[in-house]
Amino acid sequence: MKQERARTLYDYLQKNLCQNFSLWELLQSQPELKVTLYKELKWHQEHLRDALKKAFPDVSSLRGLIEFGLGEDFSDIHTKERFKDHVLAVIEWAEQEGHLLELIAAASQRNQGNPYLHLFIKDTVCPLLEEIRVPVSQQQDPASISFSNNAETHPDSPNGAMPQHPTVEEKTLSVQAKQSQEEAFTQAGGEFVRAEGVPKEYKRCICRVEVPALTPAGTGFLFRNGVVITNYHVMRPVFDKLIPWDHVLIRFDYRENNNGTNLKTGVEYALVETWHSAVNAELDYVLLHLYPYPRTTSIGRNDLEQRSYLRTQSYTFHKGESIWILQHPSGGPLRTTKVPGKITCIDKQKQRVYYTTPTLNGSSGSSCMLENGSVVALHSHGSPVDNEGIPFSAILADLSRQGLSL
Repeated sequence: MKQERARTLYDYLQKNLCQNFSLWELLQSQPELKVTLYKELKWHQEHLRDALKKAFPDVSSLRGLIEFGLGEDFSDIHTKERFKDHVLAVIEWAEQEGHLLELIAAASQRNQGNPYLHLFIKDTVCPLLEEIRVPVSQQQDPASISFSNNAETHPDSPNGAMPQHPTVEEKTLSVQAKQSQEEAFTQAGGEFVRAEGVPKEYKRCICRVEVPALTPAGTGFLFRNGVVITNYHVMRPVFDKLIPWDHVLIRFDYRENNNGTNLKTGVEYALVETWHSAVNAELDYVLLHLYPYPRTTSIGRNDLEQRSYLRTQSYTFHKGESIWILQHPSGGPLRTTKVPGKITCIDKQKQRVYYTTPTLNGSSGSSCMLENGSVVALHSHGSPVDNEGIPFSAILADLSRQGLSL
């Protein structure tokens, strides 16, 4: 019975990790790989511990993971007096019993969509397996064994399958896919192009906001060190408690290389528990606080510190001025427009500015810039006539009223 349960969990983990070979058969036929993997995972115990704590924050949820996810008696684990930390107790028990992979798979299965678990599997377990794996048989071509994240799981999708977005795949874009994307952009009223002429320090500030993880909801940008600004309506499902805050993911550097072929997954960040510090639904903005370290083991912990942030300013708009927008239209890679749009008007209360710069769904929360690179508005909504943004003069004044020093 336990072997059947373990195989079921391995099959589930398979969907998150790899293709073209059976993880279960690989580790059954070469048990030394499992021993090697567990030794390597010991170096990442802190990362796993953090992910499990975020996904299972109390004893009750942890008990459900062990008893219903693994079919084990939780009381045999957590009552050991030498363990003051229940999560650490579970990890130590799993290591001793040889159930660490089953624990990781069961945790992911019971809390689908949790970004901490997803990223631990993708960025820690997957690379480790890639390093230690050998062909199941001498006839199998090692080059045919590859890892992919194409089959993510999601509780609201048919058969638990996450809708496949090119935004979570590291691959070469096909000519056909690129053409269809460009056709959609053109039909939307403007030609979107890669932001090749934009300074790198600007591009590194732009992020895609995923609500929940892997589901593009909008764009954002670094407003201060470790703080992202985006639209309130992008995060509305979280405020309405339809989606947990810890299911949100912030993705930087999601863009193509210079020749427009290779699309990288970018660098992913989760939110801290006190995930926002300021919000105004009328002005349609919210400040999000990022977990200080990227959820990618190959990325340096000081990655966020090395990113600058965009300088925003109050500004008096003039009709006919040019406005550029750095954005993730349709949730796709970073784009701007071939030519800037023009400011058409500003409302009497100076809380809305209107312009012709093209945008699409997924562009909400983007930075609106002048020709000199100054960020003067937060893009909010699109319309068939003019698009709409929130002047930073209104946002900065509102933050000052809230007593937030900038």
